[in-house]
Amino acid sequence: YENFNLEYTASIILSAYATAIGNTYHVKIKGNWVSSCALFMILVGRPGLGKTPPLGFLYQPIRENDRQLLAKAHKEYELYEQQSVKKDGEVKEPMEKPRLVQTIISDFTPEAMLSIHYDNPRGIVLLVDEVVALFNSVKRYSAKSNLIEDLLSAYSGQPIKAVRKTEAFPMSIPRPCINLIGGVQTNILDEIFRKEYVANGLTDRFLFVFPKNKKIPEWQLGIDQKQHPDTMNTWSWYVNKVLNIPFQLCEDGVTANPKVLEMTKDARNYFYCWNNDL
Repeated sequence: YENFNLEYTASIILSAYATAIGNTYHVKIKGNWVSSCALFMILVGRPGLGKTPPLGFLYQPIRENDRQLLAKAHKEYELYEQQSVKKDGEVKEPMEKPRLVQTIISDFTPEAMLSIHYDNPRGIVLLVDEVVALFNSVKRYSAKSNLIEDLLSAYSGQPIKAVRKTEAFPMSIPRPCINLIGGVQTNILDEIFRKEYVANGLTDRFLFVFPKNKKIPEWQLGIDQKQHPDTMNTWSWYVNKVLNIPFQLCEDGVTANPKVLEMTKDARNYFYCWNNDL
């Protein structure tokens, strides 16, 4: 009754769950190779096919979680400012400045992305309407932008770091977990297959979602007057259950300490055969 495309919806569910899980769990692939469940996903389709509506709907519980964390950070910052003020010459013990924890980011500089991820080592998601616009903005702020290199490193589970002029030490994220999801119109899909993105392996890291049913669904008159199940409340319950999984940090207070899941023998055989046939 929302006219969501089934294939877009099912794919976005994978992305939303990957974002909610973040760095709480990793999977052992083979040997010392351990991977997070972060996904780079592109929804392909002509305008009006319905890429954005299910994306907004299915990420709503994570947006609401971000909103609650923002409200909490505002209250903590007010308390921080109040306790930082000296009264009657009294010197108070310095209070640690509150950090804003957010998961979804849409419009950002590469430095801001790393800063937000540093404050949220559980993981983040780059949620954009048009992926091409994200790529085209790489050099917007600096000709030395490392956004693409950082995304490649994060996807491979390699540490990423940034040097900020205002900080004495570089900002390091030892175990990054960055999800990425957005749309692209079919007629500009070739922008994703630029020579440099194919050469550096960025294109290979994306899951492309192109539905078999490319017909724009017709709107149904009178559908709003009918009784419908509370799908959003049910969906939120499942996503919040994942968001409430405890997240562990190492003793340094910075490095994510995920629980590592091992595949069963049958799962490993299936996965290895799939990989070798690819």
